[in-house]
This record gives sequence, structure tokens and C-alpha cells, in this order.
Amino acid sequence: MNVENLKSLIKTSKTTGEIFNQFYKKTLKYTFPLTICINEELYNYTDNKDIPENCIIKFEFGDSKGEMFGDTVLIGKEFDKLYNKYAKSLDKIKKAIIENKSRFDTNDELKLFIEDQCEKRDLVCIKNNISYQRFENKIFEQDSKYIITNYQKEFNEDDYLIQENECFDITNNESYNINLTVMPKEFGNEWFWLKLKKDTSDIYKLNDIFNGLKLKDSKKLLNEIKGSNGFYAFLKDNFYHKHKLGFSECVEKNLLFNFEKQKLVHTKGIFIPIFFKKFTLNFFNNE
Repeated sequence: MNVENLKSLIKTSKTTGEIFNQFYKKTLKYTFPLTICINEELYNYTDNKDIPENCIIKFEFGDSKGEMFGDTVLIGKEFDKLYNKYAKSLDKIKKAIIENKSRFDTNDELKLFIEDQCEKRDLVCIKNNISYQRFENKIFEQDSKYIITNYQKEFNEDDYLIQENECFDITNNESYNINLTVMPKEFGNEWFWLKLKKDTSDIYKLNDIFNGLKLKDSKKLLNEIKGSNGFYAFLKDNFYHKHKLGFSECVEKNLLFNFEKQKLVHTKGIFIPIFFKKFTLNFFNNE
């Protein structure tokens, strides 16, 4: 199933569960699971829930080559009238990036180009929006180069810089999964992440740190999770019964942790329309 077919399916579905069922009937090979987020939601897990009459739906998935696909669908006449120009702007930004890719020698040059294209269309990327270098069959690895748009320094509780904004050369035969997650410029950076309180004790996520493991079962479990889910959230029951010992050790070593759902909330409590488009950009001899 391609992106356009999926967009058509979303427009005719009443629940996210319907979308999942149809998607997986027609999509046999994928690297990372389909994720659907509604309105201000931005996280890599999807509940089975009703689709509102007027809403913004964002979806993404990865194929067996590690290439990413993501887009925005507007549901309802009201939202289509309000936000259509922003969704269409992302198509134009994607086209501009592809047409000008031979100009980019570093990730900084590409970052500045993306930010400029957003600025021209009254859009801004969310803070510290990251695009990762892609490898064959993997949307990214721990050693991937990256591109950060709308970079702002953030520190953890130990006053440690969470993400450095390093400059990398872009060379031939590299490939990047571009993440354009944006909102209208008028909202600027006046928002914060809100953790959703709904119980997620049965949902886990893979940490991107390394801790020594003693059990073979733990290593097998991690390989299975990386192969089918990567760093996307998953239901505990998908792996626990097959790898009980390994699961327990990975949780103890903080390699697996309870997933916390989040959404973007404006400081003044107003609705924030969020849009995104995700695609793979290849630098293969500037083809």
C-alpha cells in the first residue's frame, strides 16, 4: 500500500483500528509499524480509537528498505478549509528539498534551507526536530548523522546537554529520512510536552543506550524488537511470553522502559495544529 492509497483509506475510515487492519492486509513487508497521531498527538504508538469528525491525522511507516513515509490528512470540511494551505506547503517544501539537494554539502546547509522554506510559508519546525541518516534496512542507527531544525539547547536533570547540534559533511551514497514536523509560525515556541495520564503499563519502548547483558535470551529479544519495531513502542505481550527472562533483564538494565504518551500543549491552552511529512532523501551521486 502506498502513501496515496493510505491517505484515501484514512479519509473513509471511522476508527484507527480499521486503518490498521486494511493496511496490514495489503502491506506484508515493513521495517517499522504504522503510527497514526491525531491533532496535537506526537508519539510512536497508536490506540484503536474513533476518528473525530474534524481533525488532523498524521501517519508514518517504514518499508523493508528502511525508507520512511509520512504525511498529513485533513478530516472534515472545517479543518480542510482552515489548514489546507499548510498541508500543501509541505508538498512544496519536499519538492524544493529534492530539487536542490545537489547544493547541500553539510547538514547545516540543509537545515538552513528547510528552515528558510518553512519561514516563507509561515511555518516553523517543532523545537529540536531531528532527521536521521538512513542505512540499508534501518531507518537510523545509533551512529547515524543527523539534521536538527529549530535547534534549542535542552538539558536533563543532571545539567547534561541532551543533543549536540553538530555539523556533518553530506557525501555521495548517503541517505537521510527527512522529518518535517511543523506548525504555523504564529505559535512559535510557546508550547510544551504534556504526558498523557492514561495507563500505559503494558506498552514498552526500546532505549537507545547500551548496557551489558548476561542472558542470551535478552540479546535475542533485543534483536527481535529492533528488527520488527526499532525504537517504536510496542505491546508487552508481543514479546514477553517468548522471552520472559530476557524481558526482565532488559527492564532491569533500563534497555526497555514504559512508554509515556505525549502531546503538544500551548502555554495559553489553545489548539495547536501540527502537520508533518516524512520521506527518504538519497544522495547517490546526486541522482
